[in-house]
Amino acid sequence: MEKKSTDLLSVSSSKGSFLRLVFERISNGLFYFVTLSIIIVSAVLLFDKTSNKTVAGYSMLGVLTDSMSPNQQNIYEDSFRSGDVLITKKTTASELAVGDIITFKPNLASDTLVTHRIIEKKSIEADGSQYFVTKGDNNNSADLPIHEQQIVAKKVLIIPKLGSFILWVQQNLLLAVISVISFLGIIQLINYLIKK
Repeated sequence: MEKKSTDLLSVSSSKGSFLRLVFERISNGLFYFVTLSIIIVSAVLLFDKTSNKTVAGYSMLGVLTDSMSPNQQNIYEDSFRSGDVLITKKTTASELAVGDIITFKPNLASDTLVTHRIIEKKSIEADGSQYFVTKGDNNNSADLPIHEQQIVAKKVLIIPKLGSFILWVQQNLLLAVISVISFLGIIQLINYLIKK
């Protein structure tokens, strides 16, 4: 009887140590992930002054207006609002179709970027180039046609409200840093208490 109870204790002890090890690995992984994310985001926010910085062809753009927000006439699943963040990917005119959401320059010399939906695609037979007519989902009229050279990227993903969060971090940097440090401190405290 004593042997059985000892076996049960050792099984229970091994389960407890396994769970402790799992929690320790998860909390350490989370700690390093959050720390690395803070360093990367801080570096981007502090040092990246360009509006069209890409990594492996992908860009992250903040939405500043509601020209693409859904309304009663145009309800699309991929519409987005001010404060959201778009992930875009560099593209070519041949990869685009009516209905795609693209980021483009209003003119070739412009540093401003606009992101609207393609509503018409035109080919000019003389030189083989393509023109696109775009429109914001929430706008009443279409934009002026753009040449394929004005196209910067195509929308890949929408992250709701991330832009508002980044703006809040920029405006409340000290509070954001204190909050993150407190969160990481709590994780390490829990980790320490479990190890005891």
